[in-house]
Amino acid sequence: MLSGGIYLFYNPVWIPIDLKLIKKVLVTDYDHFSSHGFFHHKKDSLSENLFQKEGDEWKVLRSHLSPTFTPSKLKNMYATLYKFGHRMEERNSCKKGQPLNIRDTTTSYLITVIASCFFGIESKSLDDPNSDFKHYGKLIAQSRPLRFLVESLVNWDLLAHLGYSFFPWAVRPFFTSLIKDVVDEREKNSIIRKDCLDTLYQMSKNGGPLTFQDVVATSTFLYAAGYETSSSTLSYLMYELAKNQDVQDKLRSEILSICKDNAELTYEDLSKMKYADLCLAEILRCYPALAQLPRACTKEYRIPGTDQVIEKGTTILIPVWAIQNDPEYFRNPTMFDPENMSPENQNSNVEDAWFAFGYGPRLCLGYKFAQMEIKVALVKYLKNHRYKLNIATPEELTFNYDTIVLYPAEDIILDIEAIN
Repeated sequence: MLSGGIYLFYNPVWIPIDLKLIKKVLVTDYDHFSSHGFFHHKKDSLSENLFQKEGDEWKVLRSHLSPTFTPSKLKNMYATLYKFGHRMEERNSCKKGQPLNIRDTTTSYLITVIASCFFGIESKSLDDPNSDFKHYGKLIAQSRPLRFLVESLVNWDLLAHLGYSFFPWAVRPFFTSLIKDVVDEREKNSIIRKDCLDTLYQMSKNGGPLTFQDVVATSTFLYAAGYETSSSTLSYLMYELAKNQDVQDKLRSEILSICKDNAELTYEDLSKMKYADLCLAEILRCYPALAQLPRACTKEYRIPGTDQVIEKGTTILIPVWAIQNDPEYFRNPTMFDPENMSPENQNSNVEDAWFAFGYGPRLCLGYKFAQMEIKVALVKYLKNHRYKLNIATPEELTFNYDTIVLYPAEDIILDIEAIN
C-alpha cells in the first residue's frame, strides 16, 4: 500500500496514496483518524464548530444536525431557494451586453440562500454588493498562510492563552450579535422554523450539550462552508460551460426538456437532471473544493502489512486533486468532460477515487443541499441565456493556494446573451 510523507517544519505529515489505504483511513479505521486536525480551543469559541470539533462532542452535534438535511426538509427549503434563484436571473438579465463577474453573482445568490434557509435572515446580498454578509464572508475566506504557519509551529494551549483566533476577530461580534437578535426575536414571538439555527438553539436550552457560543460557532461555520464551497464550484462550472459550448448546449437541452412550455422547475424535477449530475460530478473532479483532505491521527496506527507506525498527533493529507487528476483513474483527466463520470466510462477504481464531498463518517453534511442550490442556479443561468468567455477571461485558470477552499486567483468574467 503506497504512502509517503513530508515534514512541515518539525511536524510529520503522512500522505497515503493507495486508494485501499485511503479508504481504511477515512472509513474502516476511522476511529484512528477522527479529527480534521485544525486548530480549535475552548478559549477560541468560534473554533468550537462542527468542522473542528472532535470525538463525542462532534458525534452529538452531527447527529442532531443530520435531520435538518433530510429530503423532506430540503423540499421545504426549495421554494425559498428557487425564489432567490429567480431574483438572481432577473439581476443577470439586466446585464445583457455587459460582462458578468460570475463569482460575484454566484456568491450573492448563495449567501442569500444560506442566510434565509439556515437562519431565516434576509441578507439583501443580491441587491447590495456591500452587504455585511458579503463583507464578513470575505473576511472568513481571506488568505491565511501566516495562520497555517502559526498553528503548525506553536502549541495550541499557548495560542489560546495569547488570545489567538482561528477566524478573524471582527467575525465574532458580528455573528454573535446577529444570532442573538434572531434567537431573541423567535423567543419573543414563539417562532419555530425547524431550520439549522432552531436545531442548534434547542440543543443549548435546559442544560443541553451546547452553549450559546457553540450555537454561534457552528452557525458561522455552516454559513461560511455553505456558500464558499458552492460558490467556487458553481463559478468553475460556468467557466467550463463557457469554454465548452457543446456541453453548455447539451445541458440547456436537458433543462428545456424538463421545463417544457416554460414550466417552472419543481423539486421533483431535480432528480431528472441526469446530465447536470454528470457536469457537477466532473467539475468537482477537476476543481475539488478542498485540494487535499486533512485528518489527524487520534491514536497510534500501524499501516496494514507493514511495521510502520503512524504516531498519535501526526497530520494526514489525502491528495484529492492529485488523485482526481490521475490518468490511472480517469481518462483525459486534464480536460473537463462530463462523460468521464458516466457509468459507461467508470472503471472499478473511479468511485473510490472521487472525494469531492469527503468520505466516510465525516462526509459533508450538506452535500445534497449544495447539489440542489447549484442545480437551481444552472437552470436560472442557462434556460434563457448563453455564456461565453470574455476577452478578459484567461484560457487557463490559476489558483489562490493561500485559502482552505480552492479559489481561482483571478475573477471569472463571462459575456451573457439572451436566447430564444
